[in-house]
Amino acid sequence: MFHRPISIDSVKIHKFIFKTIIVSALWLTSGISWLGAAGADSAAQPATPYEWHVVREVLTGDSFKLDTGTQVTYSSISAPPLQHADPKVREYAKKALAFNQELLLGKKIRVEFGSQIKNEDGVYQGFIYLEDGTLANLRMIEAGYAKLRIIPPNLQHAKELRYASGHARHDGKGLWEYENKVVRRFIYMADKMTRKFHFVGCRHLRGVSKAHLEKYESSVDAKAAGFQFCAECRHTYAQETDLF
Repeated sequence: MFHRPISIDSVKIHKFIFKTIIVSALWLTSGISWLGAAGADSAAQPATPYEWHVVREVLTGDSFKLDTGTQVTYSSISAPPLQHADPKVREYAKKALAFNQELLLGKKIRVEFGSQIKNEDGVYQGFIYLEDGTLANLRMIEAGYAKLRIIPPNLQHAKELRYASGHARHDGKGLWEYENKVVRRFIYMADKMTRKFHFVGCRHLRGVSKAHLEKYESSVDAKAAGFQFCAECRHTYAQETDLF
Protein backbone atom coordinates (compact mmCIF):
# COMPACT_ATOMS: atom_id res chain seq x y z
CA MET A 1 0.00 0.00 0.00
CA PHE A 2 1.22 3.42 -0.86
CA HIS A 3 1.80 5.80 2.10
CA ARG A 4 2.05 9.52 1.56
CA PRO A 5 5.17 10.80 3.35
CA ILE A 6 4.43 12.95 6.42
CA SER A 7 5.86 16.42 6.06
CA ILE A 8 7.60 18.35 8.82
CA ASP A 9 4.87 21.02 8.64
CA SER A 10 2.19 18.39 9.24
CA VAL A 11 4.02 17.13 12.36
CA LYS A 12 4.24 20.70 13.70
CA ILE A 13 0.52 21.24 13.16
CA HIS A 14 -0.34 18.04 15.03
CA LYS A 15 1.91 19.01 17.93
CA PHE A 16 0.28 22.47 18.08
CA ILE A 17 -3.22 20.93 18.16
CA PHE A 18 -2.15 18.49 20.91
CA LYS A 19 -0.69 21.29 23.05
CA THR A 20 -3.83 23.39 22.55
CA ILE A 21 -6.02 20.52 23.78
CA ILE A 22 -3.82 20.01 26.88
CA VAL A 23 -3.77 23.73 27.77
CA SER A 24 -7.55 23.98 27.32
CA ALA A 25 -8.12 21.00 29.58
CA LEU A 26 -5.89 22.47 32.28
CA TRP A 27 -7.69 25.83 32.02
CA LEU A 28 -11.11 24.19 32.37
CA THR A 29 -9.92 22.15 35.34
CA SER A 30 -8.61 25.25 37.09
CA GLY A 31 -11.90 27.00 36.30
CA ILE A 32 -13.85 24.23 37.99
CA SER A 33 -11.58 24.46 41.04
CA TRP A 34 -12.08 28.22 41.16
CA LEU A 35 -15.87 27.81 41.05
CA GLY A 36 -15.63 25.29 43.86
CA ALA A 37 -13.65 27.78 45.95
CA ALA A 38 -16.18 30.49 45.21
CA GLY A 39 -18.94 28.14 46.27
CA ALA A 40 -17.15 27.54 49.56
CA ASP A 41 -17.31 31.26 50.26
CA SER A 42 -21.04 31.40 49.59
CA ALA A 43 -21.74 30.66 53.24
CA ALA A 44 -20.91 34.28 53.93
CA GLN A 45 -23.82 35.34 51.72
CA PRO A 46 -27.38 35.76 53.06
CA ALA A 47 -29.81 32.87 53.04
CA THR A 48 -31.81 32.28 49.87
CA PRO A 49 -35.58 31.84 50.16
CA TYR A 50 -34.99 28.07 50.27
CA GLU A 51 -32.19 27.98 52.84
CA TRP A 52 -32.58 27.61 56.59
CA HIS A 53 -30.12 29.22 58.97
CA VAL A 54 -29.81 29.55 62.73
CA VAL A 55 -29.91 32.99 64.35
CA ARG A 56 -26.61 33.23 66.21
CA GLU A 57 -27.02 36.68 67.76
CA VAL A 58 -29.82 39.24 68.11
CA LEU A 59 -28.40 42.76 67.88
CA THR A 60 -31.41 45.06 68.28
CA GLY A 61 -35.17 44.97 68.12
CA ASP A 62 -34.98 44.76 64.32
CA SER A 63 -31.61 43.17 63.42
CA PHE A 64 -29.67 39.96 64.02
CA LYS A 65 -26.79 37.77 62.78
CA LEU A 66 -27.02 34.38 61.12
CA ASP A 67 -24.76 31.42 61.80
CA THR A 68 -22.85 32.48 58.66
CA GLY A 69 -21.96 35.81 60.29
CA THR A 70 -24.23 37.74 57.90
CA GLN A 71 -26.18 40.59 59.46
CA VAL A 72 -29.85 40.87 58.50
CA THR A 73 -32.52 43.40 59.38
CA TYR A 74 -36.30 43.20 59.11
CA SER A 75 -37.94 44.69 56.04
CA SER A 76 -40.84 47.12 56.47
CA ILE A 77 -40.55 47.55 60.23
CA SER A 78 -38.39 49.55 62.63
CA ALA A 79 -37.68 49.16 66.35
CA PRO A 80 -36.46 51.90 68.72
CA PRO A 81 -32.67 52.48 68.60
CA LEU A 82 -30.55 51.42 71.56
CA GLN A 83 -28.51 54.61 71.23
CA HIS A 84 -30.82 57.58 71.78
CA ALA A 85 -30.80 60.82 73.75
CA ASP A 86 -34.21 60.12 75.30
CA PRO A 87 -33.98 57.58 78.16
CA LYS A 88 -37.58 56.53 77.49
CA VAL A 89 -36.65 55.50 73.96
CA ARG A 90 -33.64 53.55 75.26
CA GLU A 91 -35.94 51.75 77.68
CA TYR A 92 -38.29 50.84 74.81
CA ALA A 93 -35.31 49.69 72.72
CA LYS A 94 -34.24 47.26 75.44
CA LYS A 95 -37.76 45.82 75.63
CA ALA A 96 -37.88 45.42 71.85
CA LEU A 97 -34.47 43.71 71.90
CA ALA A 98 -35.61 41.29 74.62
CA PHE A 99 -38.73 40.38 72.65
CA ASN A 100 -36.74 39.88 69.45
CA GLN A 101 -34.25 37.65 71.30
CA GLU A 102 -37.09 35.49 72.61
CA LEU A 103 -38.55 35.32 69.12
CA LEU A 104 -35.39 34.50 67.11
CA LEU A 105 -32.31 33.58 69.14
CA GLY A 106 -31.17 30.04 68.42
CA LYS A 107 -34.12 29.45 66.08
CA LYS A 108 -34.01 28.24 62.48
CA ILE A 109 -35.21 30.89 60.05
CA ARG A 110 -35.38 31.54 56.34
CA VAL A 111 -35.24 34.92 54.64
CA GLU A 112 -37.65 36.07 51.95
CA PHE A 113 -36.07 38.94 50.04
CA GLY A 114 -37.82 41.75 48.22
CA SER A 115 -36.64 43.46 45.05
CA GLN A 116 -34.14 45.49 47.08
CA ILE A 117 -32.13 43.07 49.21
CA LYS A 118 -30.09 45.71 51.07
CA ASN A 119 -31.22 48.79 52.96
CA GLU A 120 -29.71 52.28 52.78
CA ASP A 121 -26.95 51.21 55.19
CA GLY A 122 -25.92 48.28 53.00
CA VAL A 123 -27.37 45.67 55.38
CA TYR A 124 -29.35 42.71 54.03
CA GLN A 125 -33.07 43.08 54.70
CA GLY A 126 -35.92 40.65 54.36
CA PHE A 127 -39.05 39.00 55.67
CA ILE A 128 -38.17 36.40 58.27
CA TYR A 129 -39.97 33.07 58.61
CA LEU A 130 -39.66 30.64 61.52
CA GLU A 131 -40.00 26.89 61.06
CA ASP A 132 -43.63 26.94 62.22
CA GLY A 133 -44.50 29.45 59.49
CA THR A 134 -44.55 32.51 61.75
CA LEU A 135 -43.63 35.73 59.94
CA ALA A 136 -41.36 37.40 62.50
CA ASN A 137 -41.80 40.88 61.00
CA LEU A 138 -45.55 40.60 61.56
CA ARG A 139 -45.11 39.17 65.06
CA MET A 140 -42.97 42.17 66.10
CA ILE A 141 -45.69 44.53 64.85
CA GLU A 142 -48.54 42.54 66.46
CA ALA A 143 -46.79 42.60 69.83
CA GLY A 144 -46.20 46.34 69.55
CA TYR A 145 -42.40 46.19 69.65
CA ALA A 146 -41.86 47.81 66.24
CA LYS A 147 -43.55 50.32 63.98
CA LEU A 148 -44.13 50.33 60.24
CA ARG A 149 -41.40 51.43 57.85
CA ILE A 150 -42.65 50.26 54.48
CA ILE A 151 -40.35 51.43 51.67
CA PRO A 152 -40.91 50.56 47.97
CA PRO A 153 -40.13 48.36 46.15
CA ASN A 154 -40.30 45.86 49.04
CA LEU A 155 -44.07 45.82 49.47
CA GLN A 156 -44.70 42.17 50.38
CA HIS A 157 -47.09 41.73 53.31
CA ALA A 158 -47.79 45.49 53.42
CA LYS A 159 -51.54 45.02 53.86
CA GLU A 160 -51.32 42.60 56.79
CA LEU A 161 -48.54 44.63 58.44
CA ARG A 162 -50.64 47.82 58.26
CA TYR A 163 -53.67 46.00 59.66
CA ALA A 164 -51.67 44.55 62.57
CA SER A 165 -50.00 47.89 63.27
CA GLY A 166 -53.33 49.68 63.56
CA HIS A 167 -54.67 47.15 66.02
CA ALA A 168 -51.49 47.02 68.13
CA ARG A 169 -51.44 50.79 68.38
CA HIS A 170 -55.13 51.05 69.15
CA ASP A 171 -54.90 48.38 71.85
CA GLY A 172 -51.77 49.85 73.43
CA LYS A 173 -49.65 46.73 72.86
CA GLY A 174 -45.98 46.68 73.82
CA LEU A 175 -44.31 50.02 73.21
CA TRP A 176 -47.63 51.67 72.40
CA GLU A 177 -48.77 51.32 76.01
CA TYR A 178 -47.54 54.79 76.95
CA GLU A 179 -49.00 56.37 73.84
CA ASN A 180 -52.29 54.62 74.49
CA LYS A 181 -52.51 56.10 77.99
CA VAL A 182 -51.79 59.59 76.66
CA VAL A 183 -54.11 59.30 73.67
CA ARG A 184 -57.08 58.16 75.73
CA ARG A 185 -57.44 61.65 77.11
CA PHE A 186 -57.97 62.99 73.58
CA ILE A 187 -61.37 63.29 71.96
CA TYR A 188 -61.47 63.65 68.19
CA MET A 189 -64.10 65.47 66.18
CA ALA A 190 -64.33 64.62 62.48
CA ASP A 191 -65.65 67.10 59.96
CA LYS A 192 -67.74 65.23 57.40
CA MET A 193 -67.41 68.07 54.91
CA THR A 194 -63.59 68.30 54.83
CA ARG A 195 -63.04 64.61 55.75
CA LYS A 196 -60.53 65.65 58.42
CA PHE A 197 -60.54 64.98 62.16
CA HIS A 198 -59.33 67.34 64.88
CA PHE A 199 -58.79 67.64 68.60
CA VAL A 200 -61.66 69.27 70.43
CA GLY A 201 -60.87 72.98 70.52
CA CYS A 202 -58.96 73.07 67.23
CA ARG A 203 -59.40 76.44 65.55
CA HIS A 204 -60.44 74.77 62.31
CA LEU A 205 -63.64 73.54 63.96
CA ARG A 206 -64.91 77.04 64.65
CA GLY A 207 -68.14 77.70 62.83
CA VAL A 208 -68.60 74.04 61.79
CA SER A 209 -72.18 72.88 62.30
CA LYS A 210 -72.65 70.08 64.86
CA ALA A 211 -74.62 68.22 62.20
CA HIS A 212 -71.38 67.90 60.21
CA LEU A 213 -69.31 66.49 63.11
CA GLU A 214 -68.68 62.94 64.29
CA LYS A 215 -67.01 62.01 67.59
CA TYR A 216 -64.18 59.46 67.86
CA GLU A 217 -62.21 58.31 70.89
CA SER A 218 -59.30 57.00 68.82
CA SER A 219 -57.33 58.36 65.88
CA VAL A 220 -57.20 54.81 64.53
CA ASP A 221 -61.01 54.65 64.43
CA ALA A 222 -61.19 58.06 62.73
CA LYS A 223 -58.68 56.96 60.08
CA ALA A 224 -60.53 53.69 59.57
CA ALA A 225 -63.67 55.72 58.86
CA GLY A 226 -61.83 57.51 56.06
CA PHE A 227 -60.83 60.75 57.80
CA GLN A 228 -57.39 62.37 57.68
CA PHE A 229 -55.61 64.01 60.60
CA CYS A 230 -55.64 67.82 60.67
CA ALA A 231 -52.03 68.95 60.05
CA GLU A 232 -51.89 71.18 63.13
CA CYS A 233 -53.44 68.56 65.41
CA ARG A 234 -51.12 65.88 64.02
CA HIS A 235 -48.11 68.02 64.96
CA THR A 236 -49.40 68.35 68.52
CA TYR A 237 -50.12 64.64 68.64
CA ALA A 238 -46.56 63.80 67.50
CA GLN A 239 -45.07 65.99 70.22
CA GLU A 240 -47.10 64.15 72.83
CA THR A 241 -46.77 60.58 71.66
CA ASP A 242 -44.15 59.91 68.98
CA LEU A 243 -41.36 58.59 71.18
CA PHE A 244 -39.56 56.59 68.49
